[in-house]
Amino acid sequence: MTIGIFLSENIRQYDSLRQEKPLLQRISESMLRKAFSGVSTGLRGSVVAADSLAQALLINSEVPLELLVHSPAKTKTEIYLANSQLPEAIKQKTRVTSIEDVLTGRVAPPLLQASFNPLPSTRSTSTHEGIEISQTMRRKCGNRIYPVTLLTHGLSYHHLLYDCYLRLILEGTFECDSIICTSKASMQVVLNLIAHVEAEVALNTGNHVKYRGRVDRIPLCVNMTLFATHTKTRARAQLKLPANTFIILMLGRLSPLKADLYPFILMIKSLAERNAGKPILCLIAGTEDYGYSQQLQQSIHAHGVDKLFTFMLEISDGTKSLLMQSVDVFTSPTDCITESFGITVIEAMAAGVPQVLPDWDGYRDTVRHGETGFLTRTRWMNSTDDLDDFGPMCGWQFDHFSIGQSVAIDMGEMETHLHLLLNNEVLRQRMGDRSREVATTHYSFAAVAKQYNDLWAELGKVADGVKGIQGKARFAWPRYYNTFSHYSSENLALDTMLAITPSGVSATSSSRMVIAPPEYLSHFNILDQSVLEAILDLIMEHNGRGENGNSRAEVYANISIQTVLDSVKTNSTLHPHHLLRHILWLLKYGYIRAELSEINKSEA
Repeated sequence: MTIGIFLSENIRQYDSLRQEKPLLQRISESMLRKAFSGVSTGLRGSVVAADSLAQALLINSEVPLELLVHSPAKTKTEIYLANSQLPEAIKQKTRVTSIEDVLTGRVAPPLLQASFNPLPSTRSTSTHEGIEISQTMRRKCGNRIYPVTLLTHGLSYHHLLYDCYLRLILEGTFECDSIICTSKASMQVVLNLIAHVEAEVALNTGNHVKYRGRVDRIPLCVNMTLFATHTKTRARAQLKLPANTFIILMLGRLSPLKADLYPFILMIKSLAERNAGKPILCLIAGTEDYGYSQQLQQSIHAHGVDKLFTFMLEISDGTKSLLMQSVDVFTSPTDCITESFGITVIEAMAAGVPQVLPDWDGYRDTVRHGETGFLTRTRWMNSTDDLDDFGPMCGWQFDHFSIGQSVAIDMGEMETHLHLLLNNEVLRQRMGDRSREVATTHYSFAAVAKQYNDLWAELGKVADGVKGIQGKARFAWPRYYNTFSHYSSENLALDTMLAITPSGVSATSSSRMVIAPPEYLSHFNILDQSVLEAILDLIMEHNGRGENGNSRAEVYANISIQTVLDSVKTNSTLHPHHLLRHILWLLKYGYIRAELSEINKSEA
């Protein structure tokens, strides 16, 4: 039995600055470069987290893995695996399969023990593919039930109520399925959201449908070796940072939607005044949104504290690792509800750096107050009822920015914690050592991969006892032709007659047929060159002979779509409608022509 890992989504969410180029990024970049050009987006913590988890599972999986990717990335992924430093035994038990090949019937569905999607889409610009594609793949396996597991990231986008949780409830789940959360805080959010959707469905429809799966908790992981390559002295020398300065690092996505840093600037100013004569530097690093850093620098200049701050934007993985190893304290004054764990926190722990963070969201799970660092008090209250309608109307950004401005971090308490660490080197060292111990025990590749392997084994036993059949609901099926068929001037039927055109004759006249679909179509398995050639050959053979072999050409054309389809599908594993799209493509590009039957003409 095998674990299927979907590495298919959020293909635009990769960071072009990352140097190590882990698996998910390589897949994403490969797909984008083949189909498009010049696409680049900023760093997203969810992508970093999924990259690390994919690597951890590859290295530490106890069973064979089936990496399920979109077809343009299949070859790239196979090359990555072949050239990777993974042990040969792991390479041998890891297979790469195209999702499209399975869904279209080119290959048999893999025999999975469980499926896992580490990066389901969560943004309002994309579908929640983690739900749809995982369940579709399971339906392809007939009535054999295996666990479907999904990892959560950002949970605060209003569209998830429809795209994720309502879909889960309506399309059906089994007791062996699991939504995996990374922290106690995010686990409670998921339970709250499920309960809310269930209650609203019952209230408005009278139907008491339930999510039948589980909600489990497994933290994110970090590659410990990446954050133990340099001493603090060497790291500072390489980054040209001052040797005898107390350095505070704030690293992450710089956005007013993630963290309002204006109160933080004033707190650092107060800390410096309280410790006059002691050199202090605050490094603000990461990828920015909306030109936020320029606005922050204007505020810093207005308060006359330019010497206390340095910005390092668009940093690479290598620079991030050096930064973590060069600083005295890590902080991230996040006030947003999108944060569910915080991957940078455990990266700081892996580097042996104490953390001073808000007592907020998933930070509460990772930071051990007084042991690996300090948690700073936060305050909030019930003040969001008027925002319930704003998400669908004004977009999630308005909601999130409004909420962030109502979350108060006790900056006085944060200053006290930083002051204590600034003046107590022994405490810094003790907290740093303990941080690395905790990271090794709880957040290393081996520790987290073991939790996944144990969970899948447990869910597999649950699946063995599940009685039932796959749900028949198809709410996510748009049924495109039924919905949009009235758009076209004429609709072809299976009895529509086809004939070759001069362009088609020209394409078939040479010893090698010349049909050149745009390259991006073949990358996505939209067209199969051999099928196009077979269809055109068949129509050419019937040119001028008539459907029954008559030497006189028919009035309209010479061979029906049905006859072409019946002939080609005997030698193809493609879905009949996929074959029909090949016929339509030849029509679109002028290689063949079609004429409606008299009945269809009258209906048109």
